Amino acid sequence: PITKDGNGNTILTLRLQPETDSYIDFIYKIPQNSYCVDFDIAAHNMQSYFPPMTNRLDFTWNTKIRQQELGRKTENRYATLNYMYTDNDIERLKEGKNDAKSASTPTKWFAAKDHFFSTILMSKTGFATANLSSEIYSDENSKYLKNYTVHSVIDFDATGNKPTNLQLYFVPNQYKVLAGFNDGLDKAQRPNLQELIPLGWTLFRWVNKYAIIPLFNLLGSFMSSWGLIILIVTVIIKIVLLPLTFKSYMSSAKMRVLKPQVDAINERIPADKMMERQQAQMSLYRSVGVSPMGGCLPMILQMPILVAVFMYLPSAFELRQQSFLWATDLSTFDTLPFLTWNTAIPFIGKHISLFCLLMTITNVIYTKVNMAATAGSNQQMAMMKWMMYLMPLMFFFIFNEYASGLTYYYFVSLLLTVLQTYLFRLFVNDQKLLQQLELAKQTKKPAKKSGFMARLEEAQKMQQKRLREQQNARRKR
Repeated sequence: PITKDGNGNTILTLRLQPETDSYIDFIYKIPQNSYCVDFDIAAHNMQSYFPPMTNRLDFTWNTKIRQQELGRKTENRYATLNYMYTDNDIERLKEGKNDAKSASTPTKWFAAKDHFFSTILMSKTGFATANLSSEIYSDENSKYLKNYTVHSVIDFDATGNKPTNLQLYFVPNQYKVLAGFNDGLDKAQRPNLQELIPLGWTLFRWVNKYAIIPLFNLLGSFMSSWGLIILIVTVIIKIVLLPLTFKSYMSSAKMRVLKPQVDAINERIPADKMMERQQAQMSLYRSVGVSPMGGCLPMILQMPILVAVFMYLPSAFELRQQSFLWATDLSTFDTLPFLTWNTAIPFIGKHISLFCLLMTITNVIYTKVNMAATAGSNQQMAMMKWMMYLMPLMFFFIFNEYASGLTYYYFVSLLLTVLQTYLFRLFVNDQKLLQQLELAKQTKKPAKKSGFMARLEEAQKMQQKRLREQQNARRKR
């Protein structure tokens, strides 16, 4: 029967009744405004149907995950069976292949997760043991993605004195919704369902948790267009990273204006004296206060933000079914009639994402601009040039299946980076910069070498000494 309680909750009771006065009730309490459904198993006079002293029941929970999004490959990438031990340690089965695991210690919950929704079975007392499996449907035309199976045990009282209490959660994979289930609970009692969302390793997760997600939520509280929100977030990130970007550019500019002097060193010192050539180059850089690695540190410091955005946007529930320009859904790849076909092409599939194509073109332009602003010998550039232009092409094949919200973000970010580079060139005069470096060479006091530089030079000297000794030994023979 279906009834209502005093709080307006809907009560659905399913009864297994072998005799008039013996039965098991499966009771679902469905609240009006909650993602949680209380699920109780209550027995009445069922002792004769179970062995004496029965206090547990084996059960199997089977869930088939339907394909609900446009990109089957992407949806499979984010669909997995998760579980959390009672000590709050969370594990999951592999997403990309069939997998099975056994949980020999008590488990607090199991989560059948697809890309944007999860069904979670939870017990406050825990499940003693569990065997879990995930099977991928290989048929591309199947309406299902994966088949999850959990074999476990639950507490059970055949007399009915103590019903079994479970909870079922039917939730969107939205960070603020899942994190909300922790409110008001002690640390040991928190379900930590927000861990279902893949936000990256510890550092990247921290950046997402305390910077990226709050920024998106803040803008989303008073703006409805998520395309504009992504644009604004991109601009904000660029502004925050501007000092690091400028420092990296200045390091490259200094190396570029010193290139004629580096070329002169290379002409003066033959290639067979590579160690001597490197020492001369390092002496030049040190005399003007330039570090060849000076542009690397600013780039490394930017990586946590760049990776955090890469992890968050494809799994952001807020982008689901949100349109922008020609993209009908920012959570999956964008499609246009003239860029879609019926027969799959290797490495591309059945479509070309226009945002991904724009991202690739902008990436090629950025590569060309960046290479023009980077110093290096002709030999070095010849070796690197084809690799630098190959990277955008590789990214095209990788990101063609990704969320259009992510490729749109990269497109805008790269476009702003190109504009930044041209603005830097307007304000930084290479001739004046070279004069400043020459002036620094004349006025700079000898600086104490860093430990790393001292060890590097010492290693170079030792290697050069060994080479001379080997050459002398060969001559004596």
